[in-house]
Amino acid sequence: MIWPNAWSPDFWFWPALVMAAIALGAVVWSVLTSRVGFPIRLSSLLLKLLSVALLVTCLLEPLQRTETPRKDANLFAALVDQSESLNIRDQVTGTETRAELLNRAVVNNRNWQTTLDEAFDFRRYLFDSRLRSVNEFATLAPTSTQSSLYTAMESLQQRLRGKPCGGILLFTDGNYTDENRGNLERLVATAKIPVYPVRIGGTVQRDLAIRNVTISQTNFETSPVSITAELTGIGFGNESITVELVDELEKAIKTETIANVVDNQKFAIKFEVRPVGGGTHFYSVRVRSGSTGEVIPSAIGSNEATGANNVRTVAVDRGQGPFRILYVGGRPNWEMKFFGRALADDDEVELISMVRVAKREPKFSFRGRRGENANPLFRGFDNLDEEDAEKYDEPVLITMPFGNPIADKLRKGFPRERDALFEFDAIVLDDVEADFFSPDQRTLLEEFVANRGGTLLMLGGVGTFQNGNYLRTPIGEMVPGYLDRGNRSAASGELRLDLTREGWLQPWVRLRATEPQENNRLQSMPAFQIVTATNSIKPGASVL
Repeated sequence: MIWPNAWSPDFWFWPALVMAAIALGAVVWSVLTSRVGFPIRLSSLLLKLLSVALLVTCLLEPLQRTETPRKDANLFAALVDQSESLNIRDQVTGTETRAELLNRAVVNNRNWQTTLDEAFDFRRYLFDSRLRSVNEFATLAPTSTQSSLYTAMESLQQRLRGKPCGGILLFTDGNYTDENRGNLERLVATAKIPVYPVRIGGTVQRDLAIRNVTISQTNFETSPVSITAELTGIGFGNESITVELVDELEKAIKTETIANVVDNQKFAIKFEVRPVGGGTHFYSVRVRSGSTGEVIPSAIGSNEATGANNVRTVAVDRGQGPFRILYVGGRPNWEMKFFGRALADDDEVELISMVRVAKREPKFSFRGRRGENANPLFRGFDNLDEEDAEKYDEPVLITMPFGNPIADKLRKGFPRERDALFEFDAIVLDDVEADFFSPDQRTLLEEFVANRGGTLLMLGGVGTFQNGNYLRTPIGEMVPGYLDRGNRSAASGELRLDLTREGWLQPWVRLRATEPQENNRLQSMPAFQIVTATNSIKPGASVL
């Protein structure tokens, strides 16, 4: 029933009241003077009073007044989520996914959109990783892996800022991936535009999920690859699940069964696999409930919310070896011996050594033999001509392995051209001072790291770092420690190696499986005799 909420102008009120009083008195007088029976007089009184009330009501002209906004005078926005989490099938909703519920509420039901179109300047938006405007809500098929709700709300409020807006109607399941999750409530609270959220779906009751898969590998094809999967489960408390590693041929390589899963608690499974051959290999980590049965491909017909998070595929790039390393030694030492011996049987590494056995000397004429200017150390070797033999003002170098064509090219010294240096993957500088390299060679080494992407390793010693005068050179700029902030004098004595926290996490630094075994290895190592100190490291560097 619609009741009147407005009346005629006020000047009719008192005349209507006087007329009502006169009519009421007349009705009462007529009833009292009547000679008929009481039931008839009572009925007559009620009918006459009703007639008087209707006449007074008509005189006052009752009205029903409503207010409607002027067309297009105010804005109203609808914001609909398009993230992949809407494909979840909630147990409480039966067989429908959240996306199907969303389509039923937004696409198939246009009554509320028609009402808003009639009253407002109604604008429609979709969002996933970004906000975008649409003319109509067509069939919604959420496929995005991101749900940037905070970013979408912020962008929409910026678009509507300064305009009359009745509100924002938000359709979402509440799963968003913004980094500013904690600021969303503050953004909505401080905004002057009201937000009306409509939650799609309920709470997930049962689901297995692979949260993250990480790969740990080296550049060497013969070394194993570690694949670690981080998983969580909801509704699988005290149950068993099976995790398996599958290759690109859909063949299960390794399988692990986890018993007594704890709900909402992360756990990790680590697989080690040795890919056959180089190139790129693809592996999939799959999880299923129980210890038997197939991996659940989807949630249809299963008791999981979704099967999309039951499989993760990763790529392993093994590259192509062998990797060529140039070892530059300032003098023959024990490091060179053991370094070469350790890599001699490794098919993945080709070691080329350049060792200086005598430093450059001042140029003068040697009087041992008349007219001979060549270094007598090379007299009788390979019958070299005097033009090809080492001079006294050049260092004496030995390159190994003998007979290697790459090593033979280095007999005249460290490479001076990009092509000659860039064919190496890594360079090791051992106890060689900065003056060993010309200014162009120092710049070339910097380009080798910056442009070629090569690796530079400098070993300590009496002729390296500060003592090698690398300060303010391109090579010194690549050293991870500040050369001008340390002690220039090298400490000596019985020095032991100890690992930092970062060092314990590096598989190439930590060579044993357990901490006690690694500590025993470090204690059994021969002591170091020299260390060069530095007070601080550069940003991005790590002390291992």
